[in-house]
Amino acid sequence: MRSLEVISRCGLTVGQSGDGVVHSSFRQALNFRLDGELFSLLGEGQALAPAGMIVGGRSDFTRFAPGARVRMTADELVVAGESFSLRAAAVASTAIADHGPPDDRRISELAAVLSQWLSRDPPAHGWFDSLHNEASPYAPAVRRVWLALQAAVRTGDDDQLVHACSGLVGLGPGLTPSGDDFLLGMFLVLQWRAPGLGARILEQAARGASTTDVSQAMLRRALQGHASQLYLAVLDPGAELESALAKARAFGHSSGHDCLCGMLFALQHW
Repeated sequence: MRSLEVISRCGLTVGQSGDGVVHSSFRQALNFRLDGELFSLLGEGQALAPAGMIVGGRSDFTRFAPGARVRMTADELVVAGESFSLRAAAVASTAIADHGPPDDRRISELAAVLSQWLSRDPPAHGWFDSLHNEASPYAPAVRRVWLALQAAVRTGDDDQLVHACSGLVGLGPGLTPSGDDFLLGMFLVLQWRAPGLGARILEQAARGASTTDVSQAMLRRALQGHASQLYLAVLDPGAELESALAKARAFGHSSGHDCLCGMLFALQHW
């Protein structure tokens, strides 16, 4: 049996055990379902995600087919017969509360940088591109939701805003659709600026809405107070801003950029 080592793991994975199956696999990430929840194996150099574990050395998880058997114990994770040791894994936090709060200087600097930076070479069919490019197939839907968000903010009606945010869920392409990533970015800022409103928006938006399994897990973990360290670093005054933004922007085809768009929207209005 081949044995690899998990070098870092989110605290949410500690104490988990049982049998599960591979949900989806990519070169640098593998998602598996255990007891109804999604967990992730990530390649070294990736940012730690909620319920994630990072494997040391070079990784290519595409060799694991969806549906392959997974078993997790206190000491190891076994995927389709391959063992990943958990014995020496450092436990790290993805709790939002552990990566902040952003001070006024961080908020001001971040809003100024994003307002200039997001328009530079935005990813095709992401949130920004769909909002400003009529050729994007997602342009009509994105613009409808954007107008609803703007109207709600303009009137100051929280009920209207909550309803408008429900239109974000499942909007756009990808493993985590652009609207969901935008909503996550909004929520991460609101957690510090208007936490009650942020929780209400996310609870209502995710209730009964149709989106991908991975995106549902992402939004559910956010409601539990957890998010990827990739995004937490953007708001954390203890992290270098330029580096944090570059890493977030590069994540996925448009996911990182979409999340940053949501952050900017919240920064401009709260």
